[in-house]
Amino acid sequence: TLKKPKFKDVSPTTGFREYLREGIKTLGKGGALMMTPQATREISLSEAPQSRPLATLLIRADDLENGIAILFVGIGIEGVTDYDSPKIRGFNLRKKYKVTIGSCFTKKEAEAAASGIKLVDSWAFSELAKVVPPSYLAKQSSL
Repeated sequence: TLKKPKFKDVSPTTGFREYLREGIKTLGKGGALMMTPQATREISLSEAPQSRPLATLLIRADDLENGIAILFVGIGIEGVTDYDSPKIRGFNLRKKYKVTIGSCFTKKEAEAAASGIKLVDSWAFSELAKVVPPSYLAKQSSL
């Protein structure tokens, strides 16, 4: 049985600055950068109240000549209706996954859709809600 590690003294943003710095270099060379705002493995899609990783990326990558495109992708485990079940905690090896490709936005389109750069992360969660499995959405979600 695998136990989930306890990182009580580690911030969810630990390593983010370095990842962002390297990610912007990668984007500048025409590469792709993957951000997983739900990487904390919550049982439902929910926004971290103080976290603004997408806005931070868009602001810091403002100088890139090629610009940035944001593609929303939802990933779910086929047949799962309860993401709080102990059966799906851990690595989920040999499971079938369903990948849903959502909309793609330029930085300018994302800022306009979000009504400003400061609100882009909240907007991103509403876009993710369109592509994640319905059973992953919070029961009382405002998304």
